[in-house]
Amino acid sequence: MLQALPEDTDLGLYLSCLRAAIDKMELQFAAVAADFAGAEQWDDEGANSAADWLRFHCHMTSGAAWNALQVGRQLSKLPQSLEALRQGEIGYAHLATLANTADKLKGFEES
Repeated sequence: MLQALPEDTDLGLYLSCLRAAIDKMELQFAAVAADFAGAEQWDDEGANSAADWLRFHCHMTSGAAWNALQVGRQLSKLPQSLEALRQGEIGYAHLATLANTADKLKGFEES
């Protein structure tokens, strides 16, 4: 059941705080997903790929699964973006876009 909020709740503030918490959880999920992909447990369990395993077992779309894997794999190249997410300056969706771009640009490193 969904949590009822008090009538005097500042819904805008509540939403922005909730999104910031979700973004940090998505970041943790992405980091663990990349480790999971590297460990190849997904292969041992008969999945076609780590993304396929995530899609099925975590009830994700293919795009969300691939974004999580890409973010996790690119984190070491994106220290400034990672810090920006932690500080609430960007959201997880922004980080996913940056991670996908970093993957396409070979040799990319944030400076």
